Amino acid sequence: MIIKKILISLFLLYFATCGSMSQRENAILDYSDNEIKKYDRFLVKVEQYTTNGTHYHTKYYRHLIGIARIITEGKNLTIKNNSIGFYYDKKNNSKNKLYIGIDILTLPDSKLSKTSYFTRATSLLKENIQDMLFIINSCKTLFIENEIIGIVFGIHWRFKDKSEMLNIWIDKNDVLKYENNMITLNELIERNIITNTDGKIIRLPI
Repeated sequence: MIIKKILISLFLLYFATCGSMSQRENAILDYSDNEIKKYDRFLVKVEQYTTNGTHYHTKYYRHLIGIARIITEGKNLTIKNNSIGFYYDKKNNSKNKLYIGIDILTLPDSKLSKTSYFTRATSLLKENIQDMLFIINSCKTLFIENEIIGIVFGIHWRFKDKSEMLNIWIDKNDVLKYENNMITLNELIERNIITNTDGKIIRLPI
């Protein structure tokens, strides 16, 4: 745990010293072609798309690989295979509005062993969301695209041999407001849609 915290601190310090969004984006893309195969398994398979996600996946392939690399190496987190890509909101059936998405696999802290799903979900979301937003929002070029309207972040875990998860669908304008200290983390969470293991919209006890 101490080693993990040191790695995370060094990673955030490195990114913070990059300064501007463009410098942060360059840091995402700063890898060799030899590294691509190592991270490609984390990306959505192109044949899975039923939307214009195919176009953006191809156009921003190096960004998606870079995101996988930074999260894997800098954050020491487990990314779910075939999860980084472009998703449409099935609730509204808007296939021309896409979210850049990623799913991670994690474990609840032992102190959460006797808590409710809502408490576990809130704790895991707050533990992981800030760094995920910072990394993905570093790819500013993606969010210039009108069709890409936000970020969807999924967290998967097991609790008492049962799979649990949550998804949060975040508007890109709220991501910018949060990064510029115009809204708090709690406000960002409250303003955006969260779905539970059953795909139902829920509110977390923030």
